[in-house]
Amino acid sequence: MVKGVEETLKTKYGMIDIGSNTMRLVIYEHNQGLRFKEIENIKIVARLRNYLNKENVLTEEGISVLLNTLQSFESITKHHDLNHVKCVATATVRQAKNVEEIKKRVALETDFHVNVITEFEEAYYGFLAVINSTEITEGITIDIGGGSTEVTYFQNRKLVEFHSFPFGALSLKLNFVQGDVPTVAEYEEMKNYLHSQLEEIPWLRSRRLPIIAIGGSARNAAQLHQSFTNYPLGGLHQYEMKPEDITYVSQKLCPLSYEQLQGMDGLSKDRADTILPAIEVFRQICEYSDAPLFMLSRKGLREGVFFDEIMRPLNIESFPHVARESFQALIYDFEIDTEHAKQVLTIAMSMLDSLKEVLQLSWEEEDWLLLKRGAYLFHFGQYIDSESSSQHTFNIIANRTIEGVRHRDRL
Repeated sequence: MVKGVEETLKTKYGMIDIGSNTMRLVIYEHNQGLRFKEIENIKIVARLRNYLNKENVLTEEGISVLLNTLQSFESITKHHDLNHVKCVATATVRQAKNVEEIKKRVALETDFHVNVITEFEEAYYGFLAVINSTEITEGITIDIGGGSTEVTYFQNRKLVEFHSFPFGALSLKLNFVQGDVPTVAEYEEMKNYLHSQLEEIPWLRSRRLPIIAIGGSARNAAQLHQSFTNYPLGGLHQYEMKPEDITYVSQKLCPLSYEQLQGMDGLSKDRADTILPAIEVFRQICEYSDAPLFMLSRKGLREGVFFDEIMRPLNIESFPHVARESFQALIYDFEIDTEHAKQVLTIAMSMLDSLKEVLQLSWEEEDWLLLKRGAYLFHFGQYIDSESSSQHTFNIIANRTIEGVRHRDRL
């Protein structure tokens, strides 16, 4: 298809995520298939959880914060001439006793209609995002929000178990920490509470499976670890850590004051008072499930909602070849000549077959797959500048997320 013709098939979608800690408007551009690109991302730290009183009623002040934020989003969606804006709300609105009043006020005073998603839906959308942006076939997902935490267990890329905990990073801070950072006694009380909550989920105990973490707290934990270890590659999606790395990050942060946390490279200022509770959740779940690996997914609830919307009419839940789809996006974005790539692959395989005989080398299936992918990206940096295509090729691969491809395989 001619690129100019394909441009006409692009559709913009808006997604508003009303969380307990932050509210976010994300605008995606969707081409054919499952390819979509984020073109706008606006975050407001609304902290709606702070306005949920002891009777679980969202106060008038909290409703005003919600409405004002949505009205500010309106000007952006109108600028993009968006006809399709999905607005979802999670734990704080879900738990509010005046949820129906909130929905009516939003419908009357803004262009949006709030869909309050259930605990299962929140967990399911996170699972859906993970299986459609990684090639992991069995694992555990964890999504720490401001007011709840969802975990799932999936096998053969199918959801098997799910659970929603009644705590999130912000609610843990509000319930257990009086100041900005926890004291030793507060930390111990919080740890004991988390341990008791985990004990209620026997299917999570000693699973010995990778944990794939979703959300802002997980993203900040990964960014902090990259900063502490001077990690050389760009990108966070599919960044891998060991469980002991979570403990290492916690140990580095615990002695710091709130002011020092706010100045940390890799930590958002608005999460300085919630990062320690969140990391303790990660640490305990890793320990309880005996996880061998902790991986970050940049794709979460919002992408899961989007995947569900475009895949449900096709009667499918997951795309079978995540990496292949990601490579198709690269081929399109950088106008890669696929016939030339096939010729490069043929020559490379011929050379390696000869080397294999002379040097008595053994090649695994994974090695051939990497070779094939490398052939398709051979000198594709010439899209930027033909004279330094090799350097541009390396820089793009080292710094661009390729879904379904691990960081070490990118390198």
